[in-house]
Amino acid sequence: AHMKHKVAEARLLQAEVAALKKRESELLAGIGQYKTKEQAWQTTQARWFSEESTLRRQLNEERQQLAETERNLRFQSAELDRVRKEKQKQQQRNATLQEELDSVRAAEEEARSALRELSEQALLDRPRKHALVDTDGGGASGGGAAGARLAEAQRAADAEQWLDSAEPEALALDGLHGSAPLAVGAPAPAPTLSADVVLQLQPLILGPADGRRLVSLPLSPNGSLILGRSSKLELNDFGLTDARISRRHVLLDALPGGRSARATALGSNAIQVQRPSGARYRLTKGDSIEIAEGDTLVLNFEETPTYSYNVHYAHAERPGDALPSGASLQEAAASAAGGSGDEGGE
Repeated sequence: AHMKHKVAEARLLQAEVAALKKRESELLAGIGQYKTKEQAWQTTQARWFSEESTLRRQLNEERQQLAETERNLRFQSAELDRVRKEKQKQQQRNATLQEELDSVRAAEEEARSALRELSEQALLDRPRKHALVDTDGGGASGGGAAGARLAEAQRAADAEQWLDSAEPEALALDGLHGSAPLAVGAPAPAPTLSADVVLQLQPLILGPADGRRLVSLPLSPNGSLILGRSSKLELNDFGLTDARISRRHVLLDALPGGRSARATALGSNAIQVQRPSGARYRLTKGDSIEIAEGDTLVLNFEETPTYSYNVHYAHAERPGDALPSGASLQEAAASAAGGSGDEGGE
């Protein structure tokens, strides 16, 4: 009986152990489920934290953009206020200028009216050589339409007679010949100064004719001439067409006293002045030298053709003796021959 009792207890213990093991398995399974849920919760929580960070960052960016927009709006509002104030000031200035313009126009109209009245009064006050006859019997000073027409015709006749007999003087009567003032008896032009000496640059042609022409400069006070290649903007008759010659190559100007001239280099290529003694002077842009009788002016001495000119000073005792600038050597010779023939004929 004791053994049976022990066996029964052992079986009960085994049943309890089996139940405990089953419970343990269930608990372990529950723990596994809880761990899975915990991991899922942690993942969800991390995702929420990430989304929260993103939302906070976006919120901060939107706040910054909103603040920048508010600053821009305040700046634009201030700029708009400034523009409005400037516009108001400009409108006030325009109104002031318009008032001044209106006052000037009114004063001008008053002055014109006063001038017209003075002119009419001056016309009426001048002595009359003849009077119009009133054929209607109303009289020049009588009433009615006939008298008014007669008075108007009398004033018109007096005005025409006065203008015909007036001596040359400056008239500024508004309404005559349109709105432009009438100037009668303009002063005579000022006399021009003549030159006693004329600078002549005679082309030295060693080969075929190159089309150059005689250059002539009367040595009057402040007389000057620019020798260069002809262009559409600066036309001349010197006959220089080489591209190495600048359009403004040499400046020739009269020296005080009117007996000699000076040459100044203006172009990019240097020029040269050769003396009869053999001395040579190279002039670059801005250099100047006095040229004398018998000198040779070379426009392009570094390459051929050189375009050389012989310097000669001619005395112009009469205005017709000075050869015009741009005349060819043949024309100069013909002019000289013609002048000699005329003198012989006389």
